[in-house]
Amino acid sequence: MVTYVKPLVAHIVRIPTDEALPLQYWAIDGLPRVNGKRQRKFFRTKDAAERELATVKKKLRKEGEKALLIPDGLRIEALDCRDRLKPYDASLKDAVSFFISHHEARKKSCSVQAATDEYLKLQKLNQRSERHIGDLKYRLRTFNATFGPRLISELSVHEVEGWLHGLEQSPKSLNNFHTAVSALFSFAVKRSYASSNPLNAIDKVRVPAKAPGILSPVECEKLLNAAGSELLPSLAIQAFCGVRSAETLRLKWSDVDITRGFVQVAAEHAKGARRRLRCLRISKSGSWLTRIGPGSCGREAIWSFTATLRQPARTQASANGLRMRCGIPTPAIIWHSIKTPQRSRCRWVI
Repeated sequence: MVTYVKPLVAHIVRIPTDEALPLQYWAIDGLPRVNGKRQRKFFRTKDAAERELATVKKKLRKEGEKALLIPDGLRIEALDCRDRLKPYDASLKDAVSFFISHHEARKKSCSVQAATDEYLKLQKLNQRSERHIGDLKYRLRTFNATFGPRLISELSVHEVEGWLHGLEQSPKSLNNFHTAVSALFSFAVKRSYASSNPLNAIDKVRVPAKAPGILSPVECEKLLNAAGSELLPSLAIQAFCGVRSAETLRLKWSDVDITRGFVQVAAEHAKGARRRLRCLRISKSGSWLTRIGPGSCGREAIWSFTATLRQPARTQASANGLRMRCGIPTPAIIWHSIKTPQRSRCRWVI
C-alpha cells in the first residue's frame, strides 16, 4: 500500500486528483498558513496555475532569505513578545504601531505650562471677556502648580481625576475646574499636543439643587436706601431691569436712557456678544437712578474704576457687606436675588 505524503512546499494539484474523473480546476496547495488556516488558490487552466506558482515560489524564496538574516536573539525576543501579547489578543505589529504613534505624539507634545500660555493667548485673540480669561487664569494656574513641567500628552485619566478631587472644593467649584481644564485639553488635542482629552472620561460632580434666594420688597427697599454712590446705580438697574451683574460692570451712563425707559447692553459688553435693550420701569427705578447720575458722581461708568469695585469678586464682597449691614441673612450672593428671574418679585418696591 502506497501512502500519499503532501509536499511541504507550494505545488500544483489537480482537482479532483483522480484522473478518471472529469477535471474541475487546478489548485496551488502547500502555501503558508494564515492564523492556522489552510490557504489554497484555484485556477481554471494549468498554465495559469503554473504562472502563479512561479510567482509564489519567488516570493517565498525572498522571504526565506530574509528570515535567515534574523539573529537568534531577535527571533527569541519576538517569540517572547508574542507570548506576552497573547492575553491581550494583540500582535507584534499592533504593539509596534502603538509605540510609534505614542512616540510621535510625544515629539509633537509640549509642557502643560506652554500649552496653557498658548491657550490663554488664543482666548485674548478670540476677544473673550476679561472676566472669562481671568477665571481661566485662576483655575489653570492651580492646575499648572501640580502638572506645569509635565508633557500634556503624558497625563492620564487617573492623575487628573486624583488632582481634581484633591482640591477639596465645593461641587460647583469642582465642575468649574473640570470645565476649564477640559477646555485646555481640547485645545491641546486640536494642536496635536495630546492624543485625547482625559476629562471626557471623568464625570462631573452632582450639584445639589437649592432654591434661589429672593429678596422681599421690604428687603430690596432697605438695600437700595442703604446703598452708597458706588453700588446704588447697579443695584437699581439689576432690580428693575434684570441686567447681569457682569454686564453691569461694563455699563456706562450713556447706555441708560431714563427718559425713554431702557438700558442698552452693547454687543461687546453682552454675554452672548449680541446687542440688546432691556426695558426699564421708569416709575419705579427713575427716582433711584436720578439720585446718583453722571453729573453728581463725576464719572461716565456706572461702576467706579477703583481696583476694589472693578473686580467682580471684590464687587460681590462689597455688596454682601451691604447686605449684612442691612440685616438681610439670605441669600449668600446678593446678585442672584435681584437679577432677571426674580425681578418681578421686587419691582413694586417704591
